[in-house]
Parts: sequence; structure tokens; C-alpha cells
Amino acid sequence: MSVKWYRRKWAWGVAALAGVFAVTEAGLVLSGERVLIGSTIVHPRQTLVLPGYGNVGSKAQSSLVCRYFTGRGIATDVIRYSATNRAGRDECPFYAVRRNGEAGGSAADWVSGIGSLLAVIAALFGYFLVEKKHRKDDREKLQGQIYQIGFKLSTMASEVRTTLRDLNQKSLPIDELLAEDDPFVICGTQAGVIGYDRTMVRELSDAEQNLLMLLREEDFLMNFGECVARNESVRSSFVEYGRRRDDVLARLPSPDQASGQVGSIGLTEAQRLAIFPYVVPTAMAMRQARYLAKLNVDMVVQLCEDFMPMMKRHYPKMHVHKIELLELPPGSPAGL
Repeated sequence: MSVKWYRRKWAWGVAALAGVFAVTEAGLVLSGERVLIGSTIVHPRQTLVLPGYGNVGSKAQSSLVCRYFTGRGIATDVIRYSATNRAGRDECPFYAVRRNGEAGGSAADWVSGIGSLLAVIAALFGYFLVEKKHRKDDREKLQGQIYQIGFKLSTMASEVRTTLRDLNQKSLPIDELLAEDDPFVICGTQAGVIGYDRTMVRELSDAEQNLLMLLREEDFLMNFGECVARNESVRSSFVEYGRRRDDVLARLPSPDQASGQVGSIGLTEAQRLAIFPYVVPTAMAMRQARYLAKLNVDMVVQLCEDFMPMMKRHYPKMHVHKIELLELPPGSPAGL
């Protein structure tokens, strides 16, 4: 996004400098210190009647009509015109300054006028040159913000899908996974996973949030923030589930107190009732984590699909990466 010119400090300096020269030149013209010149060649037998000179074309020799704009009015002069320049006056003399009817101009007048013109040209050239650089910098900054939003969204999509896969260690179809409600089955088949106390998902920076707000994409911004918060909640629940499950396993009877079957622990009804108050909240935490993880995956996938069309709608000429998600078959561990 390009910053408006009137918000740049240097632009006001350029405008002030140009204004000083413009006011100076206008004052010189209006006060008669600057003269604009026009000329017309009148050939013999050409009709051109001038007040005070009559028909200047009736003369046998060509005439040169000179007009001077003095700021107070227009002064007219007729000079005999000679194509061979015998008289040395085949063009109008330049009246840079008119004082008391005297014609003539100093080198200072020429330097002042030409310097003012060059200063204005240089100021305008500098303005457009610096503005072009600022536009390029703003475009690069905007491109970086778009890349960062897409990168963070892609990272979150990868993490939430991995989280849902880890919450489905039996590789059940997603509907069966969410419908599983036996607390002993859940705690017996779903083990904890280490490393869930850390996350690669990052929130949007202030500049990235301001960009989305400026584009009036509040829904995208709010959904992104909601997915980040939900992802942290799911991963925290997974960590807490691992701790509770370890506590449940510590309360199980020793093998000599069980049925004695190799590779399994057969619990009596009394033993099941003894650990039931610990198994139920642990399983409920896992069920809630699975539900939130599935909800998060659906929302993040939708954000990935909306990202490129949204940015292309606002910035058609910007390069926007399309977030590619691996399409898994129905009933896959990721539930997509």
C-alpha cells in the first residue's frame, strides 16, 4: 500500500520550495519585471492596421511587429525588417526588464529566471523519483506481509492435521472416532504423545493484522486467531490427557492381582469401579480434544481455500502462493 504524498514530510518541503519560486515568478510578471514577447512579420501589401502605426503592410519594406507583455499591459513596437539583416535588427530585442521605458536586462535577471525554472523541474523530478522508490518499498513490504500470512496459515494447516492424526492412533474413520465413547477403550487404545508442549503455529503480527483490517477482511482475521487459540487448547488438552492417563495406569492392579492372562490385564468389576472416577474425566478430555481438533481442521482448510482468491481480489497484480493441501482418501487417519 502506497502512502499518500501529503503524509510524507519531504513532500511538504518540495511543495514549499516550488511554491516559493512560483510566487516569485508570478510577482515579477505582475509587477512588470518579467516580460513575455510575441512577434509577427508583416510583408508589403499585407493588411495589418495597428493603433498609432496605421497600416504597417502598406510600406515598401517588410515590418516586424513586436509585442511585450509587461504585467501591466501590452506594449507594441514596429521595426523595419530586413531579410539580409542590413540594419542588424531582424528580430525583436528581448526585454527581460522594463524600467522607465528603457529596454534591457541584466545577467542576474536571466540567471534568476532560468534558475527558478530549473529548480522547479528538479523538485518535480525529485518528487516523482523518490515517490517511485517509496512505492517500490511499499510494494515489497506488502508482498512480504502476504507471504507471511500464507506461510503461517500453511504451517497451521500442517500442524492441525498432524494433531488430528495423533489423536486417532487406531486410524478410524472420523465419524467412528468422534462416536467412540467407552472411557476404558479410549484410555486403553489412545496413548499420549511427547512434544505437544511446543507448537510451530504463530499469531499474525500487528502489521499483518492491520493489513487484513484495512482490506475489511475481519472474518478471515477473526477465524485465523480463533484457529490459533483452538490449536493451543487442543495441544494442551493432549498433554493433560497424557498425564491423567499415566495416573490411571499407575492405579491399575499388578499382574499377580489380575486374571493372569499374558499380555493383558483382566479387571474385575470391583477393580473397574475403583478406577472409574479417574478414567472418565481422562476419556472425556480426549473426546473433547478430538472434537475440537476436527473442527479446527475444517476451519483451517477453509481458510487455506479462501486465502488466494481473497488476496487476488484486492491485489490482482501481486504474486500470491496457493496453499496446496494433500488430499487424503475418506476414512484416513487425518479425517479428511
